[in-house]
Amino acid sequence: MVGEGRVKLGGYLSDYLPETRGRIANADQITVQMLLQHRSGIPNFTDHELFHWGELEIDVIDLIYDQPANFKPGIDYQYSNSNYFLLQKIIAQITGAPHGEYIKRTLLKPLGLSNTYFSTNEVDKKHLVSGYHLGYDDDLRHLEHGYVSTAKELAIFIRALNEGTFFSDYEAQLYSANYQYGHTGWVLGYQSVARYFEQEDMVVVQFVSTTGNDLAILNNILYERVIEIIRSI
Repeated sequence: MVGEGRVKLGGYLSDYLPETRGRIANADQITVQMLLQHRSGIPNFTDHELFHWGELEIDVIDLIYDQPANFKPGIDYQYSNSNYFLLQKIIAQITGAPHGEYIKRTLLKPLGLSNTYFSTNEVDKKHLVSGYHLGYDDDLRHLEHGYVSTAKELAIFIRALNEGTFFSDYEAQLYSANYQYGHTGWVLGYQSVARYFEQEDMVVVQFVSTTGNDLAILNNILYERVIEIIRSI
């Protein structure tokens, strides 16, 4: 959207979402780029005392509003899901439609990603892998955690980012300057890692359907071991 001239990296949060002025600390100083790079100082709504991974009826914006900043915009880094929730709202504000519609049209459909969804409610539950948290017997796949995809389609997406499928040369430069081509994920019952390795020209995706205790650390060790084995072949 920056490449299209519809968003400015230096544009302020309060300019795109005027309702955040006075409700989010430093909204008139936080830029789109700071949101992208987790340098806004806006607290992570998943750390809010009222947030619960098993609660399906949470209005996220209520957990973001009226919270003290963790630091002044631009002076530090702290991962916060609040940043990307607000970026979704900016996309919706500009396009006049849910952010997912823009992503489907510009990213998912051109890549033929027909098994990637924005909600677990869009997926037949019999096709969704069960998820568990240590100490609990319940299957957690009924929880609304947002985006759902397959390992294959995630790999296609990550590769497309690295090959610049979506972007003009200018947009590719903007993207690489602001973001890394990889991600880890954690929601109740599910963990994931997806990274591109330029030297080997490969994408390695790891999905794990259990969370709790030290599994996040163990899964990272296993992931790194898989990379070692692939590189030794």
